[in-house]
Amino acid sequence: MEPAWDFSALWAWFSVRLGEDVLETELLKAFFPEPFAEGLGLALFQRHFLLYRRLWLFDDELRKSSGHRLWIRSIRSTLLEPPSAGRCGWLNPETGLYCGGAGELCPQHDGRFPENNSMKSYYLDWSNLEGMTEQSLKELMEEFFSWMGRSEAATKALRTFGLRPEATEAEIKARWRRLSLDHHPDRGGDPLLFQTLSAAWAVLKR
Repeated sequence: MEPAWDFSALWAWFSVRLGEDVLETELLKAFFPEPFAEGLGLALFQRHFLLYRRLWLFDDELRKSSGHRLWIRSIRSTLLEPPSAGRCGWLNPETGLYCGGAGELCPQHDGRFPENNSMKSYYLDWSNLEGMTEQSLKELMEEFFSWMGRSEAATKALRTFGLRPEATEAEIKARWRRLSLDHHPDRGGDPLLFQTLSAAWAVLKR
């Protein structure tokens, strides 16, 4: 059932796009004949699943052979250069950045390589493909688009706070405490700015 995409074919395709974000639609068109011919139903999900399963296996092969990594996200992937010599090779799945600590794996990430990644676990589990039905696919897509909406709102709220996407819960809470004190109308702050900050906090504290 799984297409026979060998390492060399994927390497040839990605290596000329080093560092570029590649959309899932581009990959589907490159590796499946007429991937959207049957619409957006179960057949397309099966192609999507097989594609992402192969991308995760390709990432494992890259790490072992050349040290490159494939940064895989929900709708795009990026081929990355290997980490700098002597640096930790743990890849942050949120930011696409290597840890940067000393050693092939720094003490913080020793024993956590390859990275724990729920997305990878999903696509390497055949039961998630074999058990998919039209109804369960509909429910999955509703959940995905709901998550995407929350994710976009959270990213925007973090920008409002002046924080990076990988900010921790403690950093978010500390920034909110400082901003709410600095800009509260009772302390001479701008009411409109405080309202914007409060709306961002309402998104992030969920």
